[in-house]
Amino acid sequence: MWGDAVAPEPGTVDPVIMELAALPDPPRRLIVGSRSFDHVLEMDRAQTDLYRFWEHLSRIAPG
Repeated sequence: MWGDAVAPEPGTVDPVIMELAALPDPPRRLIVGSRSFDHVLEMDRAQTDLYRFWEHLSRIAPG
């Protein structure tokens, strides 16, 4: 998704795939790789900050 900068090497995800395949109820989405996970959390924090910045406008309308 983000290119080689944060993506794990393809061969290193085999254990993850095997464990997912054995789960009775696997997640629909999974972030694979430590750097990828950190990157997603960083993007999520940035999005939350943006929501908070405009929160005052969002809350003007009822509902």
